[in-house]
Amino acid sequence: MRWWLGAAALGSVLILCGALVLLVAGLLIFAVVSLFGTPPAERVGKTVQLLIVGTISAVAVPLFLKRRSKRLLTQRQVDCGFRVLEGTHVGLGARWRHGRAVLDAGSISFTPFVFGVRLLPRPQVAIRVAAVDKFSERAAGYRQAFVVAADARLIELTTDAGARLVWALSSHAVSSQAVAIVDPQ
Repeated sequence: MRWWLGAAALGSVLILCGALVLLVAGLLIFAVVSLFGTPPAERVGKTVQLLIVGTISAVAVPLFLKRRSKRLLTQRQVDCGFRVLEGTHVGLGARWRHGRAVLDAGSISFTPFVFGVRLLPRPQVAIRVAAVDKFSERAAGYRQAFVVAADARLIELTTDAGARLVWALSSHAVSSQAVAIVDPQ
């Protein structure tokens, strides 16, 4: 059920919207073609072609996203999200911010994107990590269904300024490797 979800919530929503658009387009093509009186075999053929393209897209996009997240991790980068649980942190708030993070020992350089679109970056946010609570790692629940990908792992961390943040990473393998890089202890 979760195989089609991407690394970020926006990616998941875009995939769902794309599948919905393809379904509606298939139905529209079927309706328009049937109005002009083409033979039923040809109508079914065009609809089947559209459904095959939609299915291939629904399988290929998640595979591409998984490969990209592994490639980024070798460069010490991850696509992730942050939100503040307690305290304050410049550039972050109670709402989720999604973007790309560059990982170093004890620090994260996070570039949030407007609406999750890479072409619209916000100002960079420097996060100095004091501690990572490895035991707080959990799967994203139903409350975060529209803002975080279903396969995301949520990890709590504390900054030098004392703010508690939630860090959303794409999968268990990526999250454990990213925590190993960032954890100052």
